[in-house]
Amino acid sequence: MCGILWIGIVLIACVFGQTGPVVDTSVGQIVGLKDEFIKFLGIPYAVVDVNDPFGLAKPHPPFNTPYFANKDPVVCPQIYKDIVQGNIQCLHLNIYKPNNEYQNKTLPVMVFIHGGGFREGDGNLKTYSPIFLIKHDVMVVTVNYRLGPYGFLCLEQDEYSNQGLKDQILALKWIKKNIKQFGGDEENILLFGHSAGSASIDFHLLFKEEKVYNKVILQSVEMVSLLLIDEPKNNDSLANITSKLGIDSKDLKTVDMIKELSKINTELIISMTKNDNFRPCVHNLIIGDKMKRNNFKDMKIIIGNAEKEALFFYTGVVNYTNMIEMELNKHFTNIPEKGVTKAENFYLTGNLKYNTIDFGCDLYFNYPAIRSIRHYLRNNATVYRYLFTYDGGRNYIKVRDGIDAEGATHGDELGYLFDADLFGDTITAADQSVIDTITTFWTNFAKYGNPTPEDLSSSTWPKIDDNLEFYMNILSHPVLERRYREKEMVFWDSFYKDFGVYSTGHRFPEEAEFMKNRAPQLGIMISLNVAVVLIRYV
Repeated sequence: MCGILWIGIVLIACVFGQTGPVVDTSVGQIVGLKDEFIKFLGIPYAVVDVNDPFGLAKPHPPFNTPYFANKDPVVCPQIYKDIVQGNIQCLHLNIYKPNNEYQNKTLPVMVFIHGGGFREGDGNLKTYSPIFLIKHDVMVVTVNYRLGPYGFLCLEQDEYSNQGLKDQILALKWIKKNIKQFGGDEENILLFGHSAGSASIDFHLLFKEEKVYNKVILQSVEMVSLLLIDEPKNNDSLANITSKLGIDSKDLKTVDMIKELSKINTELIISMTKNDNFRPCVHNLIIGDKMKRNNFKDMKIIIGNAEKEALFFYTGVVNYTNMIEMELNKHFTNIPEKGVTKAENFYLTGNLKYNTIDFGCDLYFNYPAIRSIRHYLRNNATVYRYLFTYDGGRNYIKVRDGIDAEGATHGDELGYLFDADLFGDTITAADQSVIDTITTFWTNFAKYGNPTPEDLSSSTWPKIDDNLEFYMNILSHPVLERRYREKEMVFWDSFYKDFGVYSTGHRFPEEAEFMKNRAPQLGIMISLNVAVVLIRYV
């Protein structure tokens, strides 16, 4: 019977011009592509109810016939270059592995969560070709998840909140259940992501869900970054959308508003919300009524960012006067004037533009990274830190957006981890060296939980100790360095000690308790925040 089934699959494949590998999974036969590497493109892991596009997705049912995974999937609804694109039935993943038919060993699995501010982006081949990574004998999986209003409404009702994160959970469960059939090691799964993808992973580390991964790489954004606090609060996000669409929601319950929105064309909803911010919210049961203080004893983490992360966010700014004051007033409610003065006196001692950019790097990236590292160390994780400073021909965001200022900015390391249609075929020797360096670090970590295992590497990248000393500076040739921006981090410790209570950002349990003691005048608010562990995070 099995032989007949196999012959049938081969015949079907030939008819459709597909002669790639066939995998027998829990949801049926999946047929892939085989060229420079093996690809399974656009596998649906979950399905969205088209009549309830804001609701929970469900695992995709088994296939009745072989599924031909031979083209990049549709992206989730979003705006790209002022044009709405995508389809709500977008919950697909891509699986890649080396083209080595004689390889019998199972491969470490690297699952990538794309960024894009929770409102755009995808994990498709055209943007994230894994060719540089899979040359190191690993398997790579990329995931598409709902974005914008369909993925990140912030409502009191858990069933309509954070669908993008829940989509990711469904994808991870699918991978855990099926990846062995593709040749992957279901007991050795690394989760890595950039920007919104990194923040999503930081959320997952706090979930009460059973972990299906044992290593993570957080690139650029962590849970406590102030970039992640500007979402509309609770049902305000829904009321904002309905008002734009002319729906009188004053007397409507949330469920009824959702029903009304579900009747409206996806393209119109995306267009009407193109200037809105969407972020994960954590007041609901996706994490629970309080943060679980996890023991990360068996969790291994790489965390880091680019040297000039904020350069990308300040592109186009002409006047930097009072920028520090504006940024602090945006994220610290009713901060005393002496707080603003303290920051300006520390940073504005030279070039206004560059010092303001450095302020943004520290406020949004460097200090949140330090806070996160401390939290993970307190909870017994093994942590490594990196800094990406290489400024070459494949710095992704600088090439994409035409940024000509010096320094590596937000997302620039992606061009050395992945190939993309954005880049040409020619790779300089210097760029290739960085590709080899960072992909070796990342894949060693996937395989061994150590970016520089002793028996395989001539260099050593030590894990971080309580002194927060060592980090790997990824240049044309990597350099191990110590105490990145130590003076600035001491400043931010002092600043948060004095003014952190005014921050609207999310805090770890130990920080919330500390700030409670610092500000008894805000006792009721702070005690409530501590009760939910101020887990309002991004």
